[in-house]
Amino acid sequence: MDVTDKSDLLRVYHDLSRSFPPIAGVANGAMVLADGLFNDMSFESMQKVLKPKVDGTKNLDEVFYSQDLDFFLLFSSLSAVVGMPGQANYAAANMVMVYP
Repeated sequence: MDVTDKSDLLRVYHDLSRSFPPIAGVANGAMVLADGLFNDMSFESMQKVLKPKVDGTKNLDEVFYSQDLDFFLLFSSLSAVVGMPGQANYAAANMVMVYP
């Protein structure tokens, strides 16, 4: 399943809802790396890293917003705060997880 594709997420959600007990919680631990200096970073590289955390979190929130969940976890990284050389895109994606 691709969490950035809302129709794919909805398909899996509906399949699980029909076959299993109610969903108790959601966790987004998506991680995609495409390291490179910011000056050399392409738009595609930035999007590749941002989408699973940013769009994925937005999609999960929209699908599960009205559900009575026990938890909704977003896994970030220390790189959101301290940064890592060559990972501006990853730091930005993680910052969204810290301050949605």
